[in-house]
Amino acid sequence: MAEPRVSPPRSWGRSTVQTACPLDCADSCSLSVTVERGEIVKIEGNTVAPSTHGYVCPKVKRFDRRVYSPERRL
Repeated sequence: MAEPRVSPPRSWGRSTVQTACPLDCADSCSLSVTVERGEIVKIEGNTVAPSTHGYVCPKVKRFDRRVYSPERRL
């Protein structure tokens, strides 16, 4: 049985989510992703991972452009 769809709230707040890089490389960077109204507004490196000390590569720093690209296939 399919679960019913739930409509998103009319106004969402701004929050920062602690997560990890989605790419499959050896660094396993820790990220702080700021989300506002359900969309990514900023991606930064998080200092939680001592191996990267808050560094995040340029391709992940701009990952929101990839997520919201009109060329993205769903």
